[in-house]
Parts: sequence; C-alpha cells; structure tokens
Amino acid sequence: MKKLIHISKITLQLIIVIALPMVVFTVITSKFDFLGHIRSYTVVTGSMEPTIKVGSIVFARPQGKYQKGDIITFHRGDISVTHRIFSVDTKTGERYQTKGDANNAADPQLVNSSQVIGKVDVTVPYIGYFASFLKTLPGFSLFIILPSLYIVITELWSIKHEIEKNAERKLLMLIEQTK
Repeated sequence: MKKLIHISKITLQLIIVIALPMVVFTVITSKFDFLGHIRSYTVVTGSMEPTIKVGSIVFARPQGKYQKGDIITFHRGDISVTHRIFSVDTKTGERYQTKGDANNAADPQLVNSSQVIGKVDVTVPYIGYFASFLKTLPGFSLFIILPSLYIVITELWSIKHEIEKNAERKLLMLIEQTK
C-alpha cells in the first residue's frame, strides 16, 4: 500500500510538473504576446471544422506576409476570428478575403493587415474548454492554486523530515559522546 501511495505521489508530481507549465503558457498567451509574440485563442464556433474543432486552442504568431490558404486569427470588432485566407487583394496585398472551411461563402468584410493577429501555427483540439474553465475563479483555484500549494506543502514536509533526522542524528551523537 505504501508503494502505491508513493507511486501515486510521484505520478501526480510529474503531471503537475509537465502540465502546469503548458497550462500557464496557454493562459499567459491568451492575455499577452510577450512570449515569442504568440497569442492563444479558444475556438468557439464550428466555422473551421473539420480542420479546427470547436473547443480547440489555436496559437497564432505574426508573420511578415500572409498568403492564400493560410489560416489566420484577426480582430473583427471586439471578437477574434480564425478563418482561412480565401484570396488576397492583388493591388495592395494587405487586405484579405477570408472564409471558414465549413462556411458556404466567403466572409463579406475584407480583413486589413492591421486587423491580423497572426498565422495559426498550432492547434490543440478540445483544450479550449479546459482553458476557458481555468479563466474562472474555481478553475484557477482547482488547477493552479491547489497544485502549487500541494508542491509547497510536500516540499515543506520533506524539509521537516530532514530537520528531524538531523536533530535525531545529533542527539544520538551527543548520547554516544556522553557514554
């Protein structure tokens, strides 16, 4: 039973050590672009299915130029949209006609290059649901604060045991010297 508990603790610590940085990276890039200018977004509609599933996380990074076929994330008012470039304005090369893969028609509004956040380099299916939950207080508490507290408490527990062992060794040495 002790071995099972020990294996469970090690497994939990490995999951925390591996998953926590990925979660933190996703949460940070959803708000800021200082990590390689990468931004992450959660896909909330099926306009890009089957290429990008609802609930996926997309990571977009600015490029110098964008071309037909690139999947980009751009601002449209207060929302961010991820669609494929359907055509490029041949006069300036700085305006794009976009279209969701699942949509029958191209988007009616052209996208100016100033609206483009970046080209989608990586998509991670279904993790967006989890990332959205993490942005809530219960999600943040459950998956960021509690694992962090677990690591701190287990380290403090280990330090306490080392101090006790040290004190016990010193006491035994003192008893040996007095004999």
